[in-house]
Amino acid sequence: MKLTKTLAATVTGLALSAAVAAPASAVVDPTPTVTTITLNGGGLSIDGPASASGSGSVTPGSTMTVTIEDTSVTDSRGLLSGWTATGASTDFFNGTYSMPKALFTWATGAIATPNGSLTGVTAAASVPLNMAATFPVAVAIPLHGAGTFTYPATVTGVVPVNMVAGAYVGTITQSVI
Repeated sequence: MKLTKTLAATVTGLALSAAVAAPASAVVDPTPTVTTITLNGGGLSIDGPASASGSGSVTPGSTMTVTIEDTSVTDSRGLLSGWTATGASTDFFNGTYSMPKALFTWATGAIATPNGSLTGVTAAASVPLNMAATFPVAVAIPLHGAGTFTYPATVTGVVPVNMVAGAYVGTITQSVI
């Protein structure tokens, strides 16, 4: 009886070994294929709307508001060095009269992205248009900011005394570096 159990166990073990072992015809390639994937970097760009308009009353102390539609910043450089978007403004003129840019503030709206992470990308707080030569708009810190990011903005001002009714035109230029 003992011989039958041992023989059965041995036959079962041989059957399992045969099922696990590779077929005799399998051959492994002695030279593996080294595979390289190269990612090419692109550029850094900013694209804002061509125009924006808003209105207000000539009543001193009333608010003037201009909503600026989405601006897009695209970083496809592949450097992960971050970026800084800034703005610069002229004064606003209607031909004869002007409103100084010092009357206005810029507020960057919520930043959105369809193909990146918002971690490390922030909008600037409300800042005066006459802040030095440029004012902050948005920032991506190093190791962040790859992809495309969009944001709206609002320019707001308070009407000073003795303003003449009419359309006052100025230029706000956004840059990214």
